[in-house]
Amino acid sequence: MWVAVWNQISPSFLYIVFILLAIRYNWRSKAYLCLTRLYSSKFITTKVSLKSIFDVKREDYIFRATPLTFDPSIVDIFIGLSSSACLVTFSSTIRQSPKLVAGVLADSRCTVVQMTPSFYRQIRGHCLLNSVQTLIFGGEQFPYADKDLMSLIENGKKLINIYGITEMSCWASYHFVTLENLRTGRIPIGEPLNDTKLTIKPSDDCLSLFDLLLESDTRWTQTGLHNDKQIFSFATNDIVEHDNGSIYYVGRKTFTQKRMGVMVSVEYIEKTALQSNLVSECGGFFKEDGTLILLGSFTTDDGPSKLSEYLQTHLPPHFIPNKIRRSYSNLPLNENGKIDRSQLARLYSTETDEFGLDIPLIIDTIWKEILHKESDNTANFISDGGNSLLALTFVENLRSQSKTIDSTRALDILLHNTKNDLVNYLKMGKQVENNVLNEPKDYVSKENIHQLDEIISIQRCSKIFVHNYGEKMFEYCLSLKEHGIDIKHKRITKATTKTTELQLKWKSSLEKCIDASPLIVIINDKQQLVIVGSHAHLLNAYEIENGTLIWSFKTNDRIEAGATLSRTGEYVLVGDYSGMLYIIDCHYGQLYGTYQCGGLIKTIPCAHRLLDLVYVGSHDHYLHAINIQNRNSTCVWKYFLDSSCASSPPLSADDSCLYVATLKGEVYSLDANTGICKWKSAVSKPIFSSILVWNELLIFGCVDQNIYCLNEKTGEQKWYLSIGGPIFSSPSAVYDITLDRVLITFGCHDKKVYAVQIIHNQPLIAWEHSFESTVYASLFGFERHDQWLTIAASTDGCLQILDTHTGKQCFEQQEIRLRRPYGT
Repeated sequence: MWVAVWNQISPSFLYIVFILLAIRYNWRSKAYLCLTRLYSSKFITTKVSLKSIFDVKREDYIFRATPLTFDPSIVDIFIGLSSSACLVTFSSTIRQSPKLVAGVLADSRCTVVQMTPSFYRQIRGHCLLNSVQTLIFGGEQFPYADKDLMSLIENGKKLINIYGITEMSCWASYHFVTLENLRTGRIPIGEPLNDTKLTIKPSDDCLSLFDLLLESDTRWTQTGLHNDKQIFSFATNDIVEHDNGSIYYVGRKTFTQKRMGVMVSVEYIEKTALQSNLVSECGGFFKEDGTLILLGSFTTDDGPSKLSEYLQTHLPPHFIPNKIRRSYSNLPLNENGKIDRSQLARLYSTETDEFGLDIPLIIDTIWKEILHKESDNTANFISDGGNSLLALTFVENLRSQSKTIDSTRALDILLHNTKNDLVNYLKMGKQVENNVLNEPKDYVSKENIHQLDEIISIQRCSKIFVHNYGEKMFEYCLSLKEHGIDIKHKRITKATTKTTELQLKWKSSLEKCIDASPLIVIINDKQQLVIVGSHAHLLNAYEIENGTLIWSFKTNDRIEAGATLSRTGEYVLVGDYSGMLYIIDCHYGQLYGTYQCGGLIKTIPCAHRLLDLVYVGSHDHYLHAINIQNRNSTCVWKYFLDSSCASSPPLSADDSCLYVATLKGEVYSLDANTGICKWKSAVSKPIFSSILVWNELLIFGCVDQNIYCLNEKTGEQKWYLSIGGPIFSSPSAVYDITLDRVLITFGCHDKKVYAVQIIHNQPLIAWEHSFESTVYASLFGFERHDQWLTIAASTDGCLQILDTHTGKQCFEQQEIRLRRPYGT
């Protein structure tokens, strides 16, 4: 955040002042009061100099790639204002998606672009620079040359390396990059801007390197808003080389550490790695024990080993990383577009793709521990005395060594192939090609399936799913007790004594607003998780019993919809405002894969019960069917809805049809396998409520103050019921044991919750319960001590547990008030 004002300080001079709350590389904010003196006779300022250097004219379009917390934004804005050029800006949501950024850059035909090298590396594969006349890189080491940068100069356009710090009004020097610079990889920081002096002094850490200082007689900085000291000279904390009169950036002292008696710069290692053309981006860091790690996005399967060989011949011995690992997602960038060094260690702990150990030895050790016998490479796990349950234990032991193992593939190979096949698979990082693996997946034999524990997931609207590993996922609702379905309650922790009031057991901060419904995952007696996302881009998994944080995953943008569990129970699926669907390992919180939609996601993904398909609605007006079997998730089909989708799609009981409602007020029935529309129905206003599939009926609420019921097969309207206000809440089917009936419950904008019974195909309000505020949240039915209860919450933070039979509070004090309102 910044403020610019003109101030008459003395008769001789004018000053321009701006206050900048800068977000530093370590995520700590710092306030700077920056002042530049202006001669009254000449308008000689940094922005005027840069305007001339960048050659900005009235007809130009300036691409503002950085947020306001990064000072280059101020340069972009001032230059745009002073030249009457058009400033192209976009939201933080778009900034998190390389494809969307590339789309803005292409559609706006920007001519002047200033960005960090890391930001450029992430978007360059998605865009062309045809319209760009001036491309400026700053804030980090200049990127290694590629054909696009070469072509830019060959076509007479400007490529500029710019250097500076916040304390010097952002930039202090510049250099017009030449083809020779790109060929040699030697790009100087260039000539100082007006009224700026570059000073070097020998570094205390290395005799051949220098510390860089910046000085100015006309620009000063006051650090903090309550400090009167004016500073005209600044230590940059950067290390540079000096050669033939030119200064070359080497790296920041912060990213330099003494190793084997020699100061090692991770930025220099990154630069060398990028010159190999084996990685599209990379980031290095030191672990606490001094281990040097290099993470990279490799262009080939054998990239890590080839890069290791390359670095051996291009770096001194003390610069060679201890470990080189593949990253399956983009390296984390901070808000300023630079590599977020603080997140690299976290990424490494969850996304390493190799053991870094002797794989055959690991396999032999686990094999012997589980089967208590030696074996040769041709041995089969089952033939050696193993079974499906032991195979799961084997794979979990493997995952403790390397968390990115595709456990589905590893289990399949272990059950059907040889030990050597498993070793080869782990070495190559991909599945062994054989006939068995190309068949439909039946990972566990029928005779052994009973040995496997199921994973249970519980979602909003009283939905419960049983995930049998490798088998069909089974879904049932608490309302279906009359159908003979029984819940294995023994695996779910229950209170041993009755209480007469709600008591807060634990709480945890997710930093910002929580709109998403929590997902409960019961893995076994000891692992019972609650997984929930927030507007702070966080998806956290907590231990239900005590609130211990098990893992935390950072998304591109805020999360508004709940998560779901994949068919096998291995992965958590969640979407965010960047339009990204994330596939996250349920046990460890590591990223397995992603799928990019064209608009934000506000729906809970729907998992197919038999196939590795997931369905998700988006604000790009499409319903997407996605195959998540591989890391590179693919679109099987997508259907154009002609409107945004905020209603989470459900499947029919036999998985043949998918139902989805839109903000245009239309309801679709789509073939789940092909995406072909079977029928379409419409109501008068938008539908936010998700559809309840019950007893061959589709039931949903609408903002037109009605709850509707359609025939599942034809879309014909069976009935509707008018209520006292708009309905955003999703209906839930709950069981009333007293009268042996099913009730449809939902909340309403009229500050009430309703229970509706269907008698002779017509709705009848069984009971209603009043709150002091509107009810957007969906209701949840459950059984406790042989009593069927319903939990409801309103937007003023009131949480109540009601008797499902009467709608009354069960106990006098059984409500808890929270400071945050409940969403849907």
